Amino acid sequence: CMLTPLLQRDSCDAAMTGVEEARSPALLRSISDDSLPPLRSFPLAFAAVVTCGTLNNFAYCIISGAAQNLARRFGVPNQVTLLTTAMNFASLTGAMISTRLLVRHRFRPRVLLVLSMTALSYIGVIFALSLPGGFGFAVACIFSCFGAMAQVFGEITNLAFLKALPSELIGGWGAGTGIAGILE
Repeated sequence: CMLTPLLQRDSCDAAMTGVEEARSPALLRSISDDSLPPLRSFPLAFAAVVTCGTLNNFAYCIISGAAQNLARRFGVPNQVTLLTTAMNFASLTGAMISTRLLVRHRFRPRVLLVLSMTALSYIGVIFALSLPGGFGFAVACIFSCFGAMAQVFGEITNLAFLKALPSELIGGWGAGTGIAGILE
């Protein structure tokens, strides 16, 4: 469990089991606040969720914020919208993939997928900087799409995980995504 230090030991297992087994909307609505696991420290849990939200959205914000510089670096300044459009389509595709396929898997593999895709995105864009002109820009666009999909996968995965915790923590996730945009 990712927030194990902040939850009581047996509560974490119960929360993960409840979320993994809860597939129907009716069952999800039946989970009351009384059945949620007790937190050892709400401020620490809130800080952890803010940090996760920031890290999840940071790659998308950094790459889309650098789109103009990347296009200029590759000598294709009129192609800025291509990068941001490709990232937006990748996000939409990621949402469809996640809601159809990834929700069937446990949280840990999904989180590892998000981390791997985010790292691949950064490494790929850095690699693309060594390539010439339009080809380098196309490679940067492709790897940027990995970051966009990772952001969506992370969003869906982590918000589903937060369903097993007090609802006030969702505000921490939103704050974290906003902080990522500010830090870019």
